[in-house]
Amino acid sequence: MRIHFAAALLCAGALAGCSSTPLTQLQESTPKGTAVSQALAGAYADFAKVEVTEMVDLKDGDYFARKGLDAARGGEPVPEVVADWDVEEKAVVSLQSARNRLAAALANRPDKAAPSLAAKAQVGFDCWIEQQEEGFQPGDIENCRKVFVSSVSDLEQRDDYPHSVFFELDADGLSQSARQRIEKLAARAMRLGVPRITIVGHADSTGNEDHNLALSLRRADVVEQALVAAGVPSDRVGVAAVGENRLRVMTGDGVAEPQNRRVELLFQPVVGW
Repeated sequence: MRIHFAAALLCAGALAGCSSTPLTQLQESTPKGTAVSQALAGAYADFAKVEVTEMVDLKDGDYFARKGLDAARGGEPVPEVVADWDVEEKAVVSLQSARNRLAAALANRPDKAAPSLAAKAQVGFDCWIEQQEEGFQPGDIENCRKVFVSSVSDLEQRDDYPHSVFFELDADGLSQSARQRIEKLAARAMRLGVPRITIVGHADSTGNEDHNLALSLRRADVVEQALVAAGVPSDRVGVAAVGENRLRVMTGDGVAEPQNRRVELLFQPVVGW
């Protein structure tokens, strides 16, 4: 991704100035797909425009405009991979930590929640790594980093429920819809590169505490097996069970509440425990 400065100088000196075919196509497109796809298309269009018209960087402007076109066509391009960029070794650790954090926050986001915030966090990260590779504009590096940190923090602090799959009364078998949900979440985790998934089994308040703890563990184990079958490496998955101790819907003892019979999937930025 290293910029060719000769090309940038030629672009700056051209009478007509810089132009980007991908950026023009993106600006003229009508975004389709999910709300987050459309938000990403807009955010990448703004970023690419700055790269082309203000930074005079046609190469990276074209690159990020193409990511925007992917989003405008209904895709959900992922944040940049640190290893793909020629950044100084001392910056790699902080960038990788940031990307892990972003991947977890994006994966934890409910399907239709906060699309603009998710897009702002992702493009903020991409801006940061792009500026970090160039390495000669510390003010721009810091501005991109601040946009990322602020946006990802807001994304993490939302009070959304975690992703969950639900179970029948006193049962640990997965329904077809639950399996499909797990497969979708597994694909999301792998696409984003989430380092860790913690699975927490729960039960409602029917039955005694020992029974419910064992039941919640069996439920968590079943979800772990489904994740691994869907392609998630087993060493990225951790399992916990809490029985009836963390009810989503507070009830008295002996109440069969469907929302409490669940397994929660928590996407995390850390590799180990």
